[in-house]
Amino acid sequence: MSYQIQLRYSGSLVEGNKIALYEISSAIASLQNSITRAYLYQKHGTVHKHARLSAEELKAASFYIDLNAITEGSLRFNFKGTSQLQKAVVDKITSALNHAWTEITQEGIDFGRTITKDYDTRLLTLRNEIIKPVTFQNFVDSDSNKVIRNYGERSVSKEFDIILSPVREGNATIDIKLVGSRTSTFPFDQNKAALFHKMVSQRQLGPAVIFKVKVRRLDLNKKAVVINTETKKSCTLHFHTIEAFNAIKESFSPDDYLEFIGCPVIEYGSFDPKGGDIYFIEAIKKDAA
Repeated sequence: MSYQIQLRYSGSLVEGNKIALYEISSAIASLQNSITRAYLYQKHGTVHKHARLSAEELKAASFYIDLNAITEGSLRFNFKGTSQLQKAVVDKITSALNHAWTEITQEGIDFGRTITKDYDTRLLTLRNEIIKPVTFQNFVDSDSNKVIRNYGERSVSKEFDIILSPVREGNATIDIKLVGSRTSTFPFDQNKAALFHKMVSQRQLGPAVIFKVKVRRLDLNKKAVVINTETKKSCTLHFHTIEAFNAIKESFSPDDYLEFIGCPVIEYGSFDPKGGDIYFIEAIKKDAA
């Protein structure tokens, strides 16, 4: 039995059974990336931002394209595999898309929550001592912390968001058909593709966490590249105000560590503890540490 990932293009993207190379090239690259992320998620139970497959793993996870799939008015690309591993990869992709599809087909989706609103809430509750920040390790170890486990699913969905980008811009459709343990089809038109993009692009702030980092570089757009001392990995630190950014900049020394209360940036319900972005809330004064 073969397991399949199928992309079927129709509408304005297809003229005379032809499609522009630039439209399909990014889709194929993103599809391969989604397979990579699903493979790592299946094998390790988690995925980190910069994780890659070895040459042996890449071969094991490869799907092969069936080019005999042209019908009048549409182009269909079939990517096939026959192993149980490839079946598991398709199932992981199906799970990720099904979760997003269920959300975007519901009535009354709320996209009103923003990082700015979350920042104001976190700052107010901290200064009024309504909540207390937790250590980074406690945040990672929390049994109820689904945001870390969800990162693999989110990374797959982000790749399909790239595949769907041409549909958001014109009168076209892409039907995604997945054949694994079961067969699932996701028909995307312009409206569904736009909702999918909004869904997977959501950025919110997680709980207040105590961070200790070493600053590697301060950028001009209220960002810094830092090394998290807990993970020894680099990540991006965002500042809400230019005043907070400048205060750190003025006291910055390459040999110093910065301790502060911040929030993990939750992207589509997920956070990568080894490379996810952090949002600065306020510094911890050294004499109060």
